Amino acid sequence: MDGHLSARLGTVRCSNHRGQRPEYFCCGQLICSLCQVGHSNHKSLCTIETKRNDIQESVPYFLTKLGEVRANTDRQISNYESMLERNSREQTNNKKNIHKRIQGVIDYLKKIESSLKEDCQKRHEKVSEILNKIIDECKTTLIEVQQIKTCCERIPSFNSALETVRVGVRVNQQMGELDSKDNHQPQPQIPEFISPHNLPGNGLLRKIIGTMNDGLDMDSDWTTDENEKFEIKEKFEWKQKRIGISPLGRDRAWLYPMDTGGNIFLISHKRGLVKEIKNEKHRKIEKIYTTNRMNAWVTDIEKCSIKVLRETGELQHRFHVAPFHPFGICPTKSGEEVWICLADKSSFIPELKGRTMVAKMTTFGEKVCEIESPGGKTHFTFPYRCTENINEDLIVVDRIKETKGQIFIFDKSCQPKCGYIGTSVDREFDPRDVCCNSKGIIIISDYSNHAIHILSPDGVLEKLLKMDAHGLFKPLSVATDASDKIWITFDDGNVTIIVNYVNCLEKKS
Repeated sequence: MDGHLSARLGTVRCSNHRGQRPEYFCCGQLICSLCQVGHSNHKSLCTIETKRNDIQESVPYFLTKLGEVRANTDRQISNYESMLERNSREQTNNKKNIHKRIQGVIDYLKKIESSLKEDCQKRHEKVSEILNKIIDECKTTLIEVQQIKTCCERIPSFNSALETVRVGVRVNQQMGELDSKDNHQPQPQIPEFISPHNLPGNGLLRKIIGTMNDGLDMDSDWTTDENEKFEIKEKFEWKQKRIGISPLGRDRAWLYPMDTGGNIFLISHKRGLVKEIKNEKHRKIEKIYTTNRMNAWVTDIEKCSIKVLRETGELQHRFHVAPFHPFGICPTKSGEEVWICLADKSSFIPELKGRTMVAKMTTFGEKVCEIESPGGKTHFTFPYRCTENINEDLIVVDRIKETKGQIFIFDKSCQPKCGYIGTSVDREFDPRDVCCNSKGIIIISDYSNHAIHILSPDGVLEKLLKMDAHGLFKPLSVATDASDKIWITFDDGNVTIIVNYVNCLEKKS
């Protein structure tokens, strides 16, 4: 190499001085000895031999660096290839995941489509049912209109007998006035769905109102003998008035202010406070009914909702019944449905017309059936409370006026079975609550008459408990516990527990 380089330098001449051979290196070029004078003060000035040695010494260093660059390049290429392979795998996996998710969305949309079709089918069937019902009602109305038309056509033929009828009415009124002076005995009021043609039998009449003259009247001496005896087990006064009660087990009960939005209390039979539940949202609770499973159904009349009260004190929303307001509530014997007294107004207003009914619903708010026009005639005036006995009969308290009401009893097929309007024809029956014990005995609180009515499971009056004889007035809420004791609350805040009220019934049976 040295010979080759020398040979090449031998043919090179200085670019500034013709014919001079270069002997030095400076400023990046070869120069001759004449040019060296002008570069003498340059630091880079050196002989060609010196420059050649420097280049030879730096070659290994550059070769090393070149090897490092090559190795680094190989590494980067390897990383790039690995990244390409990884990206390819991830792309494949992503395609599979995307396809799987798309398939999941498609399956979900198919389920929604199926659910919508099923829901539309159900709604279509419901609309068809409603339309058929409307058509049937229209047909009935047309028949009634035709009957009215026929009656109107016959009216002219009655004109000749009209005067005779008027004379008869006046005579009847005069005779009635004479009779009332001697012996005032008005006829009993009977629930409208029971036909007067069914009343001549003494058994049916007793089932409806009790036998007229068998000594069961409020003011008769019958109420002072063995049939009225009972035992007051506990009696205490609560700090609030107008409270409802719902026993929990054998020796505890829920106490709650009715329709005022106060707190709920769990008390013992000795008046001890077990638990207090804050009613922070001021729910206006109308009725609490405890089940055998120790949970309780609650009606919130202001929010048109049904709630469940756990034994732990937790109050959970279950479902709404809007536009109706719920009043009374009770579970069915199976526990799978509840009966609810519904009205389209949030409080009882005498003689105010509106829509009312008693509806059976599932525990999640789906309507199973409803009773709105018992016997196909007049609807309830105001269904206020309800309960179900061991025969699966439904007993409903229907308020007519502020101090007047009646009891309807329906069998398990929701057909009218019988009714009850109290013990005396000259005193208004004022039921406010109803319950049944484990033997099916029906227990009714009579607010204005300060009494508790005890009826057989078939609705026959068997016993009358006069609470005013014990200094207790205006019973409001009544309920039985697991041992069949009767818990009663009164308008002034008194709470009473009574026992031994069915001895006479047990002897009869």
